[in-house]
Amino acid sequence: MDAEPFYRKPWFGTLAGVALLALAYLWAFRSSTLVLPTINLLVDVLLFGLALLGSAAQASQFVIPVRTLDERRKALARLLAFVLGQHGPVTFVENGHLAHVRGEDRPGPGVVFVDPASAAVLRTATRFTRAIGPGLAFTAPGERLAEAIDVRRQVRSLPGQRPRPEDPQEATSTLALTRDGVPIAADLGVTFMLDPGHTLPPREGRSPQLPPYEVNLQAAERATYGHAYGDGEREDLPWTELPLRLVVDGWREEVKRHRLDDLLDVHSGDPSPVDRLQDSLQRRLAGAASAASDGPSAAPSKDLQVLAARGIRVLSVTVGNLVLPERIQEQRMERWRQEWRATAGSIAAEDQPRSELAGWQRLTRSLRAELDAGASPDQERTLHLILADAIDLGDRIDDPAQHQRIAAELRATAAALGMPTAGSQPPGPGRGAP
Repeated sequence: MDAEPFYRKPWFGTLAGVALLALAYLWAFRSSTLVLPTINLLVDVLLFGLALLGSAAQASQFVIPVRTLDERRKALARLLAFVLGQHGPVTFVENGHLAHVRGEDRPGPGVVFVDPASAAVLRTATRFTRAIGPGLAFTAPGERLAEAIDVRRQVRSLPGQRPRPEDPQEATSTLALTRDGVPIAADLGVTFMLDPGHTLPPREGRSPQLPPYEVNLQAAERATYGHAYGDGEREDLPWTELPLRLVVDGWREEVKRHRLDDLLDVHSGDPSPVDRLQDSLQRRLAGAASAASDGPSAAPSKDLQVLAARGIRVLSVTVGNLVLPERIQEQRMERWRQEWRATAGSIAAEDQPRSELAGWQRLTRSLRAELDAGASPDQERTLHLILADAIDLGDRIDDPAQHQRIAAELRATAAALGMPTAGSQPPGPGRGAP
């Protein structure tokens, strides 16, 4: 039941104003001495109606931004419906979100304003009706906003956390198992947008003569009409969350094809295994470089077909910051220490030139000092000690080209670990690594 009193409804104000105007006109009509009062009354009523219609038609052209004749006609119809209290909702869509709705519960014809960074899909109570792009759209009686769509570039990411044996492989985790059963994780990210409808790079405001964003209404319909469901609770999955889910699934499928040592085996001059895995995910979801690797006639992957069915175009996929279980990390660190000690011992046994042996001794000077003092530095502390001595040793190389190359690599590694990159010793054992 409508709790609003009748005297506050729009139709009551319009009817009261007409009644007052009619009473004033009848009083003036009875007070006049006209020869043909009936004809004069009909002429006055006709002129009043034409004046009212003409004023409404002129005012409707400035209330909303209309251009075509059909839009002007619809604007006049909406204004007359507003005067009679029969108008529908006025809806505003900004940056892919519903910004404001006036008269949401009204069933009459309405208006939707969509900004240049958005698109929208309309519906009735029983079905979807159409997709609309930026600008002004007139809705039919009973037609409402089903979903607002952001047509700008979207970024979704999921950080990698140190895996534990009890962690399940959920969609909110990047946990994956290698072929030899080792759980690992990584930072995953994906950049995507609503499919612009072509294979060229998205316009995104690069042309001043055109709107900043391209709106493919067919892709907007697919993004809203198609429905995907998540695991377990079968919740409705928005189109903006689907690309990251596919990246996580693809990451797990790619990881289980490799052993852990294969993923960590880096050869100088070759792309790292993680980079190659990222390129593989890029081909699966974005089709990048597929012509060079699979040939121009290669069929699109299943992931590409799913994305196309939802009107989505993936622009890039990122994989980084590989995270290993703590126990595996400690084992690899201990093995590295043993290999280093064996290498240092073999160099000393072979009686290498004094300068070369002195270089190795300078490289591990700080580490040997702590080991001789009875300390047991952890893996992060060990890396900091060796890198600090390596930077100091690299600064003494006479060959300029070799010095520049080695110094750049060492300083980049130190910066990634948060170390000072010039002229300072690593933190002491009591303070820990920075």
